[in-house]
Amino acid sequence: MDGRTEEPETETSPKHATKRVVVRGNPVFFPGLNGVRFLAAFSVLLYHIEVFKHFSRLPNWYAFPLWKNLGPYGVVCFFTLSGFLITYLLLEEKKQMGTVRLRKFYIRRMLRIWPLYYLIIALGFTCAYLFADTLGFRRAPLEPFGTQVGLFALMLPNLAWQMYGVIPFVGPLWSVGVEEQFYATWPWLFKMGRKQTLFAILAILLGFIAARFLVSWLTENHASHSELNRNWRVAIGFFATLKLECMIVGGLMAFVIQRKSARMIPLLHSLPIQAAALLFIPLALWHELELGPFSNTVWGIAFGIFILNVATNPKALVRLRHPALDYLGRISFGLYVYHSFAIAGCLLVLRTAYPSGGVTFNVLLYGLSTLITVGMAALSFRLYEQPFLSQKKKWTVIENHSEDKRKLRPA
Repeated sequence: MDGRTEEPETETSPKHATKRVVVRGNPVFFPGLNGVRFLAAFSVLLYHIEVFKHFSRLPNWYAFPLWKNLGPYGVVCFFTLSGFLITYLLLEEKKQMGTVRLRKFYIRRMLRIWPLYYLIIALGFTCAYLFADTLGFRRAPLEPFGTQVGLFALMLPNLAWQMYGVIPFVGPLWSVGVEEQFYATWPWLFKMGRKQTLFAILAILLGFIAARFLVSWLTENHASHSELNRNWRVAIGFFATLKLECMIVGGLMAFVIQRKSARMIPLLHSLPIQAAALLFIPLALWHELELGPFSNTVWGIAFGIFILNVATNPKALVRLRHPALDYLGRISFGLYVYHSFAIAGCLLVLRTAYPSGGVTFNVLLYGLSTLITVGMAALSFRLYEQPFLSQKKKWTVIENHSEDKRKLRPA
């Protein structure tokens, strides 16, 4: 038995009816990735607690470099992880099935992302309108309301952010939009041959790095004309949100594992490389390391090495294979999109009792925000998301077993 199942489907054409047998490929299991998802989501929650305190004009630690960078680079970790896992699944599908079924890929993505994404748009814009003033946020960013809602609905929240500023509650959706824009193009590369795909991915990576240099040069030398200032800022800001290099580097790590590279795997699994990546992350966060046009690529490499070792190295320095981490990782999308509501609710209640902040205020704020976020995400996953996720099975080609106890051992 090779783990494949057969699903009979019927397909009717104008000329004749045929029966098509769909073969589902061998399951894929990477232990520890749900733990990575949780850590990335939790870092964003911690970051936004201080952001909400900052905008509510309460004493805060937002200015500390580690805290200021924790959330943004937690999202970069998400991007790198997405590039790694999606690329590996696409490579396996191409290897086992001979092609990539784009329709099934997009339906799976829609079932995973869209129901919760559009629910948060509805809840978030409503709460932003009702409670922005109470929390101390400006209501002006909600205007023009229809245009912003339209951009969010079209999966362009990162463009809305650059054009009109951050909107409380729906602000975290900018990264969901970036991932959806990535998904819109990435699978098409895998319709080509394996060598052509890798060449195209490397060319895109180099092209993005070159574009970062060009944008930096243009910003310094040709962005002084007043009539171009706003459009230029929007375009540069939108380009900055894409962070495609992180996803590409994650994808390149997937190539290494999927192709069982005899040279690269031992190197990336080695103790010095693991230690260098793990030390780089907190040190670079604390010192706000400036890497210019190479920033996304370097961060992608650091997170990519971390993710690759967590997922495939039996001797990884960090393993993240606890059942609690696994569960929290499976509900991490909910943790990411609901935490702003929990933080805002806790702030509204606690700042009345503790107007000047203090130790008790912060302990309660952090503790309750975390617990309420987990509760909201768990309920949402069970009662709202699960019915949609259960429909993914029929569109799955290569299964991803997050709870499988087997270990994937690269050759």
